[in-house]
Amino acid sequence: MVSYLGTKTRGMKLAEAKLIRIARGDSTSLEILDDDVWDNALIPIFFFLSKPDCSCRSVALKKNRFTTMGFADFIPCLATNSSVETFRYAENCIGSAVDGGKTWAVGTGAQLLADVLRTNCTLLELDLDDNNLSDEGVACLTLMLPTNTTLQTLRLTRNKITDEGASKIAEGFGDNTTLTSLDLDGNFISDAGVGALIKGLLGRRCTKRLGLRNNRFTGQAMEHVARAIQASTGLEELNLRYNDIGDDGACILAEALSANSLLKTLHLSSTRIGCKGCSRIAECLAQNTTLQKLYLDINNIEDAGCASLACMLGSNCSLVHLDLQMNNFGADGYRQLEQAVKSNTGLGHLGLSKSILSSKEVVESIQASTEANRARLEEHT
Repeated sequence: MVSYLGTKTRGMKLAEAKLIRIARGDSTSLEILDDDVWDNALIPIFFFLSKPDCSCRSVALKKNRFTTMGFADFIPCLATNSSVETFRYAENCIGSAVDGGKTWAVGTGAQLLADVLRTNCTLLELDLDDNNLSDEGVACLTLMLPTNTTLQTLRLTRNKITDEGASKIAEGFGDNTTLTSLDLDGNFISDAGVGALIKGLLGRRCTKRLGLRNNRFTGQAMEHVARAIQASTGLEELNLRYNDIGDDGACILAEALSANSLLKTLHLSSTRIGCKGCSRIAECLAQNTTLQKLYLDINNIEDAGCASLACMLGSNCSLVHLDLQMNNFGADGYRQLEQAVKSNTGLGHLGLSKSILSSKEVVESIQASTEANRARLEEHT
């Protein structure tokens, strides 16, 4: 990247001011969240991060006006940098084919980043949210996974990734043994893509968290997910929110939970689960001693589903967080949950909607019981 002379832009001045604080030891993080910052602001950042004695540990560049050309000039500094552990480059469209007045080969930005990560031995967390990577960019980026030995968290949310890109990610797992968290929320992954990802996860015990929120898969994909849970692949948190899972998919998941010994957090918010799916999950959790957090909010659970959950809470003391907000049960469901929580000593939070006036006192009673549980648990930690 060329050095700069002459009049400094607002973006350059903003970047320099933040870099001065880091150089003085007042901070170790650089964050620029500004939609009026352009490529030339990357120049002082490039030179600062290229210094052997650089003390910056976190870089967050979000919602800027950086082009692929600017990114191409800037990213080589991370190849030799030995201080930055977290790099967030979000909503900057490094996947654009026409950018900065120049036509780029699709995936150029991702390929340049992958080249850097092959030699970088410091970066632990990479966030590329909403960068228009598409399947081509993901295919380029994941080529570094088999050889990179430090990256632990990879976020590729909202990048127009389809089943093809999911397959490339699964292939990229290869011999990688360090990636513990993969976030693919807000993409276009369907049942086949979930199958490919799970196939890549099987046999890996290092991946602890998988985020698939708001994609395009159905309950049929739960056959694949269930295999990952039953095989004890290492998954501790699974986010399936905002997908069309339904009761049939929930029942498949429930069977896997009955044999689960690792999964601690399961997100099933807004997945069209009704009483049938809820009841089956509750039945299988009665003997589960591993799951700690379950999110069933924004579903179609009625009083019968609450009855099953209440019965489960009578024997399950490992669940500490249960979210049931915005469902379809009424006062009877609330009362059943109230009685169950009074005898449960483990539940520290039960999320409930307060829109039903007749249940206001019941909700307050439930909250008092869970708060008492939470206080007691905190005393012993």
